[in-house]
Amino acid sequence: MTPSKPFYSDASIRVSGVTLNYRSWHIAWHIETTALPYKTDLLLLHGLGSTLHIWDRVVPYLMNQVAGHVVALDQRGHGRSDKPDDGYTTEQIVEDDHAAAQMLGLTQPIIIGHSWGATIAMAYATAHPEAARALILIDGVFGDLKDQFGPTWEHAVRHFSIRDGAGIPKAQFLQRYLGENQGRFFAPIWNEELERIVLSTVQPREDGTVVPRLNRAHDLKLMRTLWETSHIDMARHVTQPVLMIVAEHEPAPGDNEAGQWMHFRREGSARMLKVFPDPSRVRQVVMPDSVHDVPLQRPQELSRIILDFVHDVLS
Repeated sequence: MTPSKPFYSDASIRVSGVTLNYRSWHIAWHIETTALPYKTDLLLLHGLGSTLHIWDRVVPYLMNQVAGHVVALDQRGHGRSDKPDDGYTTEQIVEDDHAAAQMLGLTQPIIIGHSWGATIAMAYATAHPEAARALILIDGVFGDLKDQFGPTWEHAVRHFSIRDGAGIPKAQFLQRYLGENQGRFFAPIWNEELERIVLSTVQPREDGTVVPRLNRAHDLKLMRTLWETSHIDMARHVTQPVLMIVAEHEPAPGDNEAGQWMHFRREGSARMLKVFPDPSRVRQVVMPDSVHDVPLQRPQELSRIILDFVHDVLS
């Protein structure tokens, strides 16, 4: 599948007292949209600390098949959106995103969430069931973090990697993708586009260092509300069709923490699959040899899986 070259526009919208940055993709004017098989809007939600650019490599493949309005948001505190001191709860993020979708004219979109964005997608669908056609949850927290990291926040927070607000050299930041843990996946495909997308999550400074666009205090608030969320309980109230995509790879030798995290997610996803109200409308796909940021690593294969699900939802 060769990606199309849809054009896009970047703009901002004022909702819930904050200004959210968004990217809206459009079918090129010369393409006959009636010839495209799938007529649906899509709302794309990034993960914690990420930006709307996580979708830049995926959308061109989707636009080969989808005739609809496709929107990706920089959610509150992220990217180029406003970063107020408050509002960092799941409920408020959902209201931000829902208000933006309504103002932008999205008609019962399929909501695609990556990582923390999958949590927000589920919460969106339960808070506004009439406003979501289906959910695609890409490598989300499939389970309850309290089961993995302990019942008290003071204990759990020691396990989380909160973004360092002090600033680090740009080259050191990029080593998170090119170093020994992820380098075996990203180094062979690394290019200017990937570097641009990765660097969209940080703010460059004159001294050559970079700092996260999601600041440490806001990151901590969002991590706590994520830890407090019971994904198992939330799944009991999701009535829409659901696709759960799990990215897996063999941990590096001696990386026991990664192995434990994989085991936790496997158990959590198995529990979630059992509690959705209509299991016949829920599908799980495992993508082996894939890192967490699978939209960057394997956009074509990910898009194919998404489009297969969209086909079933709209059929």
